[in-house]
Amino acid sequence: MKKSAIYNSFLVFTLFVFSSNPILAQNISLDFKELEAKIIDSESKNSLVFTDIVIKNCNISTITNSDGKFLLKIPNEFLKGSITISHLGYKKRELKI
Repeated sequence: MKKSAIYNSFLVFTLFVFSSNPILAQNISLDFKELEAKIIDSESKNSLVFTDIVIKNCNISTITNSDGKFLLKIPNEFLKGSITISHLGYKKRELKI
């Protein structure tokens, strides 16, 4: 398969995924809470950039920005769950929501 054929297949797939999102979004419940926070090193107080924040048992996640801040929209059905926070070189933490 030529390189351009692979690229065209990927482009078509990408366009299909992005164009189908509004259709899929209509079936998703819009009941959620927002969690906004900043992740910092407890000793140096420096912001931790690109820290992973994942809702446990769910496929929703985010990362911190260049200031260590993040915004996570948590569906109501996961509000009694927990989030996992991980960053390279640090111990993984699990916190109740």
